[in-house]
Amino acid sequence: MTLPFTYTPEQKRDTKARVIAGLMAGTPLTVICSADDMPNDDTVRDWASVDGDFERAIARAREAGFDKIALDALAIADDT
Repeated sequence: MTLPFTYTPEQKRDTKARVIAGLMAGTPLTVICSADDMPNDDTVRDWASVDGDFERAIARAREAGFDKIALDALAIADDT
């Protein structure tokens, strides 16, 4: 069992920024959170449930990520 980790405000801010950047690139949250220095995806969801700004940022980042995935899919389809 993993012991809980307490993030400093700066670490939490930086971690949230990494989550948003990853989602904007089209990377699933579970993959982003699989890095050793990242919290698990449930922790990120918990943060979002109590931080409306972060929750909205996640939604916007996912929209951008979905567009990125769609563009990548179109490029692949055009190459075949």
